[in-house]
Amino acid sequence: MLNNIFCILLTSLFLSFSVGAMEYSSVNRTFLLLHRGVIESAINTIDESGEPNVYINETKLEEGVRDYLDKNLPKYVTNYTLSYYYFYQSDGLICLSHHCDSIKKSLKADINYFFHYEKAISFYIHEGKGR
Repeated sequence: MLNNIFCILLTSLFLSFSVGAMEYSSVNRTFLLLHRGVIESAINTIDESGEPNVYINETKLEEGVRDYLDKNLPKYVTNYTLSYYYFYQSDGLICLSHHCDSIKKSLKADINYFFHYEKAISFYIHEGKGR
């Protein structure tokens, strides 16, 4: 009888660990493969006064990222925390205006008892001369 209980407990532990590892991998893939269009659609090229100025539209970006994650993450986690850090690419200092050219977004989620997901990814606007 004790052997059966031990086997059931060990099997349960193994399955929990295996499923958690697969869910961790899925959350990681979802976060890192954030659709490029979500980021690109949040880039403005003209400011409020009509002058050329390339910057990230914070509201549009945050809404797009939230929609993407709300559609893709509930399969793997029940809740998650998303945070943003806007900064200037040139010096890395925090951007307090609404005309930032760089962002670092972080995702935290508890997958199960064994796995906690925490990762950040940065995006920069590169004003190049086209290809």
